[in-house]
Amino acid sequence: MKESDPIDKIRTLLEPYAQLPLECDGMTRVITYLLKTASIPHSVFVGTIDFKGKRKFYPHFWIKLGAGEIIDYRSRMWLGEDKTIPQGIFKEQPKKVSYEGEEIALPVGKTVFEILTRA
Repeated sequence: MKESDPIDKIRTLLEPYAQLPLECDGMTRVITYLLKTASIPHSVFVGTIDFKGKRKFYPHFWIKLGAGEIIDYRSRMWLGEDKTIPQGIFKEQPKKVSYEGEEIALPVGKTVFEILTRA
């Protein structure tokens, strides 16, 4: 039996929450809680997201996984609905969208997670 791709497992964990009516800070809180609960190493960042030098947004929150993948389900919220803007889980594509920021601690408890995920 072939072992599943770890990114596919993470995507399966996160996708049910992708449509929550949250901005990047709230979405990042939900994602970091889910990843921490599943013991998946990651880092949380805050800074600037930039689309080809044409559109920038600050402050923006996102997550990086150990192999460098970015988790950002709100990039298009701030940069526009252009389908070439990566969104979800992806390898950084600096020629399309670049991220510049600093790693931060963002502890999220169960109560905050439950409040953010109420439909």
